Amino acid sequence: MKIVVGIESAERAKSVGSLVKSLGIENASIELLHVLERIAEDKMPPPPEASPDLITRFLKMQEEEAQGVLASGHAALTQLGLASTTKLMTGFAGNRILARSEEGGADLLALGSSGRGLLNGAKLGSVGRKALTSAKCSVLIAKNAPSQGRPLTAVIATDHSQYANRCLEKLMSWNPKGIGRAVVTTVYPEQLLKSMTSLMNHFKADVSSWVKGELERNNAEFIRKFANVVPNCTGRVESGDVGDTLERVMKEEGADLLILGSQGHGFLERMFVGSISLDQAMSRSYSTLVVRA
Repeated sequence: MKIVVGIESAERAKSVGSLVKSLGIENASIELLHVLERIAEDKMPPPPEASPDLITRFLKMQEEEAQGVLASGHAALTQLGLASTTKLMTGFAGNRILARSEEGGADLLALGSSGRGLLNGAKLGSVGRKALTSAKCSVLIAKNAPSQGRPLTAVIATDHSQYANRCLEKLMSWNPKGIGRAVVTTVYPEQLLKSMTSLMNHFKADVSSWVKGELERNNAEFIRKFANVVPNCTGRVESGDVGDTLERVMKEEGADLLILGSQGHGFLERMFVGSISLDQAMSRSYSTLVVRA
């Protein structure tokens, strides 16, 4: 499995590396990537009173600092027991990271984030948002380094669409041995239930029980398959706002990682189309793995 880890600092490398290690993906090939967004010499002449080679010296200093970031990041991953290679690129970070992950045939692009908040949203925006919306591979946004030495608890959100099922197969193919407990969660919007209740009211049917029962059966089938990877696997069916409900489930389960697909076109009417995965990865405080199949 090929993993590209995009970093802006050694601290980010450590947090992302900790989560990658905790996933327990065997035989992973990791490339540590740092993109230097540098000024162009011909676009920024030195002030008249400055030394003619000021810009050249500044660019050299920039590159040395960038190499230092990579060296420190590599050391951090080595300390975690992860082997990696390093790559320095120049240009706009979002474009270069995506191009590198695509040309290298990456299975996973991993990026770091400091957590929740407006400032962080702006920081992650240009790179993380581009990765989440445009990357062809799966994307991991690491916000909190999990405790080393204990298995991960993951919430796996699914709408049971064909695409979501393919995402499950993709996740299973990675054989993430570091997940010790998984909670398969399906959230159906309350508005959907109200609409169905109104539609079926003349049948005198208990729509809520029917919907929950169907989703519980789907979850059970999902769990049966995923138990080959994570034996300790349970299910939850919830109703409410999808984003807020997933956040509540993450908190109640004490989960380290949310895993979900990037889109869905199933029973719950496009439940996970972009906006949900983007909201969870960009705006919530926990780490998120968006799987693309």
